Amino acid sequence: MRPISHTGLLACTVALAIGFAPAITHADITIPAGTDLLHTLQPTFFDFGGSLGVVPFMGTTFFDTTVQRLQDAVVPTDGTFGSNIDTKITDLSLVSITPPGIMVTLDPAHLNDDTGTMQFSVTTPVVPGTEIGGDILDTLNVWFIATNVPGVGTVTGHEVFTSAGTWTAFLPANSNEVINFHIILDTHVAPNPAASHTVSSIPEPSSWILCSLGGIVTSLYGLCRRRRA
Repeated sequence: MRPISHTGLLACTVALAIGFAPAITHADITIPAGTDLLHTLQPTFFDFGGSLGVVPFMGTTFFDTTVQRLQDAVVPTDGTFGSNIDTKITDLSLVSITPPGIMVTLDPAHLNDDTGTMQFSVTTPVVPGTEIGGDILDTLNVWFIATNVPGVGTVTGHEVFTSAGTWTAFLPANSNEVINFHIILDTHVAPNPAASHTVSSIPEPSSWILCSLGGIVTSLYGLCRRRRA
């Protein structure tokens, strides 16, 4: 019979300890500070007025908008919204669909002013070890510059967007802090002039890194086992 190594015994002990550890009582949920890489969806438009009117936009790249959540968000599990956290939009890159060629980016003169707030609620059952989710309320101050505007050239402006959206994340069995946070859909709207920006995201970059590292470790472990065989 093959003896169990000290390393294997330790790993089994840790696994058993984690497996039998009591689940934490989820009095509230923490969404850690992070960065949301957002993809623009339709309907997204801006009303330039005059003969140009409402112009639809799409992203120039898959991740065309970046928003940073600057603090951890503590979210009650009773369906109410938690306190606001501060946010900052750090990237915006849109291009018009019709007429083509109008580019919209953040105004370089106001990069420190592209700030906002965000708050969350939980609307799904809070079950440790499962996906949970809820609603988003947020605001964004966007100082933008539009170039190649027909008949005008360059347009600069400031819009205050308000939005409502939804989110999902994974709640570990032994922690109140979620992982794999993901904005399902968030629609920012502004009334004067009329504008709308709809976005979605994928899980945070830190989650990709962890998944990638996990895959690398698993592959190396399998390679070592094959070499020993």
